[in-house]
Amino acid sequence: MARTRGRRRPRRRQRRRSRGALSELRAALAALALLAAVGLVVWVAGNWAQVWPWLAGGAGVALPLAAALLVLWRREQANRRRWWLRANANLGRIDAMPGIAFEVYVAELLRRDGYTRVVVHGGANDGGVDITCRSPDGRPVAVQCKRWRSPVPAHEIRDLLGALASTHRGHVGVFVTSSRFTGPAVQAAHGSPVVLVDRASLARWIDRSPPALPAR
Repeated sequence: MARTRGRRRPRRRQRRRSRGALSELRAALAALALLAAVGLVVWVAGNWAQVWPWLAGGAGVALPLAAALLVLWRREQANRRRWWLRANANLGRIDAMPGIAFEVYVAELLRRDGYTRVVVHGGANDGGVDITCRSPDGRPVAVQCKRWRSPVPAHEIRDLLGALASTHRGHVGVFVTSSRFTGPAVQAAHGSPVVLVDRASLARWIDRSPPALPAR
């Protein structure tokens, strides 16, 4: 056993030497790169009059190209969202969605129908609101989504009302579910700034009949 250990020591020393040499090489390369960068900055500063026309010409080509690529990318993203919305335009597919996918789906319905500044918050600490947006007439809207099979109870409506009275004061509330609301939940929303969208209303919304917000 002692001989075996003695034979392994030179290999360990060789590995340590290799690692040390590699570290020194990396440090040397980093120093050279830093010197090259400093030299480039000094050279550009000393020859600014000659360099500036080239930089300006390059920017004149690069900026419009970048803007065009950004427009194309946004159009592609919008096309993908519309395709995904159509591909899932039935309640059977919605029933199979996880909760976060349902929130994204509702957000896409809002975008399709002219809502702007649509942001999906979601998560366990969403403060009772999954989506915030602006209605077509400019009002702030806070949306809560529940992709449930069981009916939505009254305390969920009260939680949304609490959010509208605190962190989302001044917002119109919309509560969307793939199920239905209990009688007490409907009573809790009665006369409040919360619009209830149950399964039947959601089906109509998918068919381009969005829920009406309360009058101003």
